[in-house]
Amino acid sequence: MRIRRDLIGKIYFLLSMDRIESALTEANFIANILNLRIIHMEPGIIIFDREDRIYDEDFIVKLTENAPSMIKELGITLWVFEDIDNVHVLKETLGSLKDLLCVSGELRIRVIKDKYIRVSPHEITKLLDRCHIEDADTSIIIGNLVIVGRALYRRELGVQESIKLDESATMKVIDARYLSNLIVRKSDENLLIYDPFGGAGYLLYESCKKGFRVVLSDIDIRKIYKAREVFTRNNCLEHDLFQADAFKPPLRSGSVNSVISDIPYGRRSRIVSMRDFGDLVMLLNELMQLIKAEGSVILAMSYDQWKYLRERIRLDLVWSISLQYLHSNFHRVYLVLKKDMVDRLH
Repeated sequence: MRIRRDLIGKIYFLLSMDRIESALTEANFIANILNLRIIHMEPGIIIFDREDRIYDEDFIVKLTENAPSMIKELGITLWVFEDIDNVHVLKETLGSLKDLLCVSGELRIRVIKDKYIRVSPHEITKLLDRCHIEDADTSIIIGNLVIVGRALYRRELGVQESIKLDESATMKVIDARYLSNLIVRKSDENLLIYDPFGGAGYLLYESCKKGFRVVLSDIDIRKIYKAREVFTRNNCLEHDLFQADAFKPPLRSGSVNSVISDIPYGRRSRIVSMRDFGDLVMLLNELMQLIKAEGSVILAMSYDQWKYLRERIRLDLVWSISLQYLHSNFHRVYLVLKKDMVDRLH
């Protein structure tokens, strides 16, 4: 056993392995916002250090307020060990820390590697004393390294995976929150977010919860009325609603920070056949004109739509892309384009 002191007191992200591509994308965006750099990475977990190495209360608030959807847990490493290959060595190591380590809140043990180390929380609490640290639980993560961490955020997986805000919503809460977390921001400014296919507002609701100002448009006036009801019911006060064609958005060029939308596809869309995919390129050009210099366009689309677009976009300029299996042969693609793409769509 060896203590990895260089990894103690750092930030760890425990990733969702069932959607690892999306989890890595989300982790990258959060790290970009908070100026974090990777110092250790293995399947299922990333350890970050902050460039200025200041982990004050303000930083902790910013770390947890993003409410990640593809990251199971965020926390601070208390102890990090390597070369622990069996339960006996693990218990012996933790027992030696009895005077330096206590168990706060709920203890969870997570094994992220095919390693035969199985130990129950009850066995650990017999080795270590209990203590109370406000808003902090304890985790032991077993992989190539063994990490004892103080969890600052844990995802409510059972709730997010199973619910939508309404039966008419096209996305589950976990997916809407994921899209919202991909909004590119480098400051605390009150960002303006626009959805040209807003529907009943369930996607923008996640952005509104973060305190962003949101603008929604939809060609169906009934959905505008529904969105107003959704926003009012959920105390989303900073919003504007318009009935408008997405191809003729009611906003000035360079007026919004990000466009975020679940583009209609399949039965919801007139952009179905290959001969109509040219409309998608025209739409993207319109949306790119709306965003500011540091802005982004964040879209969910079908894989067929993405296959058409990728032949018309320089892939090295795509900020991020991730894929989600939905059902049968259908996949959803999440695409983030930066402002410098505007002259490269044709």
